[in-house]
Amino acid sequence: MEHPQPSVHDLTLPLTPQSAIHAGEFAVQAAAPAGLGGRPLARLRQAVEELAESAAVLAQTLGITGQMRLAAHPYTGWLTVELTLPASVPLDPVFDQCDSALDELPGLKVMPDIFWRRLILEFVDKAEWEQSPKKIIIRLTQYARPENRPGELYFLGLTPRPAPDLAMEYIANEMAVAVAPHSKAAFRLSPKSAFVLQAVDGETAVRDIYTAFVGRFGMAHPTSVGRIVEDLAQRGLIITGDQLDEGSQHGWDRLRTLVGRALSFQYSLPAPDRWIGALERAIGRVWSPPAALLLLTASILVLVLTLPAAASLFESMDRGAMLGSVFAHTVSATVFVVGLNVAFLLHELSHAMTCKHLGGRIHAFGLMVYCGILCPFVDTTDAWMFKSKWHRMAVSLAGPATDVICAALALSLAALLSAMGHFEACEALAALSLFLLIMGGRNLIPLLQVDGYYALSDLLEIPNLRPRSFAATKDLALALVGIGSKRPADFRAEWQFIAYGAACIAGIVVIILIPASTLLLDNLDALRGPLAWVLSAVFAVWAVHALSGAGRSWYRRTRLKTLDLKNTH
Repeated sequence: MEHPQPSVHDLTLPLTPQSAIHAGEFAVQAAAPAGLGGRPLARLRQAVEELAESAAVLAQTLGITGQMRLAAHPYTGWLTVELTLPASVPLDPVFDQCDSALDELPGLKVMPDIFWRRLILEFVDKAEWEQSPKKIIIRLTQYARPENRPGELYFLGLTPRPAPDLAMEYIANEMAVAVAPHSKAAFRLSPKSAFVLQAVDGETAVRDIYTAFVGRFGMAHPTSVGRIVEDLAQRGLIITGDQLDEGSQHGWDRLRTLVGRALSFQYSLPAPDRWIGALERAIGRVWSPPAALLLLTASILVLVLTLPAAASLFESMDRGAMLGSVFAHTVSATVFVVGLNVAFLLHELSHAMTCKHLGGRIHAFGLMVYCGILCPFVDTTDAWMFKSKWHRMAVSLAGPATDVICAALALSLAALLSAMGHFEACEALAALSLFLLIMGGRNLIPLLQVDGYYALSDLLEIPNLRPRSFAATKDLALALVGIGSKRPADFRAEWQFIAYGAACIAGIVVIILIPASTLLLDNLDALRGPLAWVLSAVFAVWAVHALSGAGRSWYRRTRLKTLDLKNTH
């Protein structure tokens, strides 16, 4: 079904009282495709006009010039109107007519009963406030109502539907795990949240879900169900309305979206669960825990038996510039690159096959750009739904085990080619074997956010172990310097998290930064030329991607103060 699009997606107006009428007309025009009309639309228009006029009057009184920008985001069944104003306009989201700061604004105390915030509280369904040093952003959201229910709570008329490919399974004590493949996230849900999520089907209204909710859990206010719906929507587990206007981004916003998509490129094969399932039925026994353990044991035995030959082989190579010597020849470079990519593919395939063998679904399998490098990836978030922690750990550990197996195979081939006199390919395979052993060992280190960490988290059955540890370590550091709100004595119950967080920080330095610097210095002379440019480009892409993400996170954390105006009375 096609929906009519608004002819104007955003509008810039001068900061004058006369612009308020145009702001209201803009809201009306944008409401048409969202199906918003009648009394709810009249209320939204009045709120937009009052907000625009209040801001303009304050600006005019104080001699502030500038513009206000309005942006519309229509969805099926609801509309958000966003107003952006200069930060110098002294709108107060928690207006208090007794505030002593108002003494500096003579004449602005009049008629505080019609101040914009009170009108917003009474006329729109949701309102949010964000402020940075340069601008104020206020978002007003209004939902459509049936004609015979004009005063109904907004969420009761919604008919949300589950997110695509959503998977949910009950575990223990009526708790459930829900997996949203499109956002690559899994969530543990309370019994009440799981009940609401299971009842959502795209046809049943929330008012009917609320009736069933009361029958299941006893009498509760409708807002309790409304908060659950909001929470599920924010997590991406349900969809409350299709976005009708994806072309409303302009200028920098559109460029930022395009760059973000380019840096986070991912391509998944169509129907990955189907062909992974077919592969599992054909050779899935190889990825059963007993068979995998037997294969891993055999690989370790091969490594031990070939150790003398490998030692003599490595002695003939320049270990200080091993990587440079491999890329110095076309044959050795080709063997190393092809072998490394095959090993990476088998690593991810092992995660997928183990997850599938133990009863999970594979939602994505393909290629992605990671730190500027094209590499395979797999989505095994269904493993979160396994009731057995040993099964969850098996999925995590399948990749490092495959690294060891591939290293044993590469070293065996290197010994064979050495006896046949193919020294260039032999050196490449030997270097590949050593590299895979290092990577496999690194993937097992629980101090880094790799496979070993997830296995440790499952073993301890502590979700979000790393974020919780970093937060506890940060709070303790602030408390020790007298900045935080807690005292050092308050952290006795969190010593495990603090110890793990401190170990992770030390591990990043010892395990990553020092070896990487040593490897780069040892191979500096050999890596001069075209390869140096490639490595520099990869590092530059990674640095820009990492720094931009950290910068956005810092800016939103320190500069943008989001406030829910409906909950700040």
